[in-house]
Amino acid sequence: MGGTFKQISGGTMCRVEINFFDRERAWVGIIAYLFDIRELDVIRFFAMFMAKILFTLGNSNTASALLLNVYDHFVAMANYPLEDGSVARINVLQKGQKMVDSNEPPQRIYRSQFYGTNALDREIDLSMPLGEENHFAPAAVMFFLQYLLLNLSDKGLRLMVSYMKHVLDYYLHIGDYGKLRAGFEADQYALNMLLEAGGERDPNPGLM
Repeated sequence: MGGTFKQISGGTMCRVEINFFDRERAWVGIIAYLFDIRELDVIRFFAMFMAKILFTLGNSNTASALLLNVYDHFVAMANYPLEDGSVARINVLQKGQKMVDSNEPPQRIYRSQFYGTNALDREIDLSMPLGEENHFAPAAVMFFLQYLLLNLSDKGLRLMVSYMKHVLDYYLHIGDYGKLRAGFEADQYALNMLLEAGGERDPNPGLM
């Protein structure tokens, strides 16, 4: 479930691949193409990946259920910290789902690349197979989230909870995830809210 560093030219910052071996088991790997990639960028990557999945699913019950599921998990992490004040690394996968390492050929692969278009703006692309999107697309989001909950630093995890609160507020109260630019708009809204709150925007680099 790990990732490796590799340096390349161009705007690609990192790439995620989610390999499904069946409906319940998946492997998640992130390759970082910059040696000094920040945890905030990987957190933004997840949020934009989720946005792209929501847009792909359209205004459907599946998309609404996914958004509310993610919202409920982040509310729980924000409202119920551990005794030392840190964020709990909760399990967000459904019963029977698990992250695995396997040499089996995957049945489905979800791939996405995260680009730095300038100093601040970010964009992603997404490659996903056709068929059973109502199961595998939401599952890809949750497996990506579980990977980050296991691998972010404590500081990065606190930042993710703060950042995602604003992203989810945007979708639930301000913007429409059915818009093509919703991921970009939610990201900019969350960054602005973090700045206004004086939050930390640059935790330790080197997630993987």
